[in-house]
Amino acid sequence: MVCAALFAPVRPKGSPLRLGREESEMDGHRRLPPATDQSRLPPRLCPANREIEGSVRNWPLFDLSVASPRLELRHPSLAELDQLADVAADGVHGEREMPFIVPWSAAGPARRAESVIRECFRSWAEFAVGRWTLSLVVVHEEQVIGLQTLKAVDFPVTREIKTSTWLGRGFQGQGLGTELRAVAHQLTFTGLRAEYMTTVAFADNPASIAVYEKFNYQQDGINVVDRQGEAAVGRRFRLHRSCWTPRDDIKIHHLERCLPLFGL
Repeated sequence: MVCAALFAPVRPKGSPLRLGREESEMDGHRRLPPATDQSRLPPRLCPANREIEGSVRNWPLFDLSVASPRLELRHPSLAELDQLADVAADGVHGEREMPFIVPWSAAGPARRAESVIRECFRSWAEFAVGRWTLSLVVVHEEQVIGLQTLKAVDFPVTREIKTSTWLGRGFQGQGLGTELRAVAHQLTFTGLRAEYMTTVAFADNPASIAVYEKFNYQQDGINVVDRQGEAAVGRRFRLHRSCWTPRDDIKIHHLERCLPLFGL
């Protein structure tokens, strides 16, 4: 099962907003090329040195990670961001599908890769207490396979986080989307102490809706939008922390120093 929701790397000028979806089942992928010689990487870009803090002392988000036995969410290094772009270039959905607000994935492989990198750089530059986007790469068996995004506006007051997710086509239909959502819940409710997590799915996306129902999300209204020239109904979902069950096997690392960036 794949997650692919509200992530919108680059919106062409004049392009309308489009709703997205969280999970779909697709097949096929190309394995990423071998990693760069680690001896030539700066310390923070070398996977063997991920636990060495201090290379970006003034931006602690670079050390943030959340891990379950199956996968990990973490702030990407530049090398991991490049791997993420390769995953996007390989494709994230079928040719006749468009699961995103903005149809960035309809572009060619090179443009898709560029869009992912640009969006992550934008989220880093614009991160502020009043409005932030936290972009975390999804890592499974030491391979970057997708992106989890958390967004909030006036979070110290609203305590509400919006989510969007996508996984590469070759990693869909394996239950990783469900596991990924559980990890995101742990960060949202335990780590950031949010009251609500929200998301949206097209009405014709039963796989995504089934995952939300599994986690006790409640329906929260609809939006009707222009999806590539046709009206499409987006169903909103909301999960309150009282309806969520934490997991002891999901661990959050290096969050404490990050909390002031979220206004906490």
